[in-house]
Amino acid sequence: MIEELAPEPIANARRELLREPAPVHIWLWRTDIEAFPADVLSASERAAAARFRFPRDRTRAQSSRAGLRRLLGGYLEAPPESLVFAVGAEGKPRLASAGAVSFNLSHSGIYAAAVVSRDRKVGIDLERVRPDAAGRDIAARFFSSEERAWLEATPGVEAFFRLWTAKEAVLKAMGTGLSTPLNALSVRPGEDAPPWNLRELDLAPGYAAAVAFDGPPAEPQILSA
Repeated sequence: MIEELAPEPIANARRELLREPAPVHIWLWRTDIEAFPADVLSASERAAAARFRFPRDRTRAQSSRAGLRRLLGGYLEAPPESLVFAVGAEGKPRLASAGAVSFNLSHSGIYAAAVVSRDRKVGIDLERVRPDAAGRDIAARFFSSEERAWLEATPGVEAFFRLWTAKEAVLKAMGTGLSTPLNALSVRPGEDAPPWNLRELDLAPGYAAAVAFDGPPAEPQILSA
């Protein structure tokens, strides 16, 4: 886990990203500290963060986006504030520059996590495990029959979050947004969902996370300063 996304580890990761097949890099940072100044954000990013009602949530939103800019700026050897983002037809964010790295961002609780790769479609999801979450109700509405059966057979409150993050990671890698009915997709934690490589991630105590990516199989590398 990293708090400031120091330049040297990112520079090392940038060089490694040229390997074949393209590696899959995972980064985690805290969003409850003032390590990422908001002055690198665009006007629209600052406006989006300002819409949060509570200062705590504004800080976390700003830190997740500012951390992503610092991370991607390191990969591209560009000032974080110079990066221009675009969105696909279904709303998935990407870098506007052609041939740029692929990435995806997720944040929950006090952490943000990002996946970075090259020539791959990627998706990541991070969720704080909350014992009071209405997991069974959500599963009844949005999970496939196979997923509900897996959930019934797997004890513990973590099971719902393992399944939810796996499902969200694949949906985010697909980039189709809400045009794909949630119960039309069936995944199982710890197993690939062809054509997607699907991996569970152990990033922080009390959190569940998963990453999905296409292309040749690879083991995600969790990087730190």
